[in-house]
Amino acid sequence: MIHLDAAQLQGRLPRRALIDALDAAFRSDTEVSPRQHHVLGGAAPGGPVLLTMPAWRRLAGGTLGALGVKLVTVFPDNASRGLGAVHATYTLFDGATGVPLATLDGAELTHRRTGAASALAAR
Repeated sequence: MIHLDAAQLQGRLPRRALIDALDAAFRSDTEVSPRQHHVLGGAAPGGPVLLTMPAWRRLAGGTLGALGVKLVTVFPDNASRGLGAVHATYTLFDGATGVPLATLDGAELTHRRTGAASALAAR
């Protein structure tokens, strides 16, 4: 299994290529399930949260091509620990076997995807 940290992800996801890939992905048969929002440690507002964001792609004939999930934690009190409040990871799985293929730094992936989506919209 491949693991890409933020620096490695920057090297493998050049912005121009990512914009084109995102354009193709938006036109493909990608299924995105609603994000799940889990409040951790009780129902107190402003407490820690876990978000799960799954998506998958169908190939011709309806077979599953790939699937992935981004996991995000939001811990607002992390500032008092000298840490950022939001942390994320993305895991990509083989659609035929369910075998994990890669884990990616979720924060860097999110920054790049957000920028690419904005550039694509402007295009």
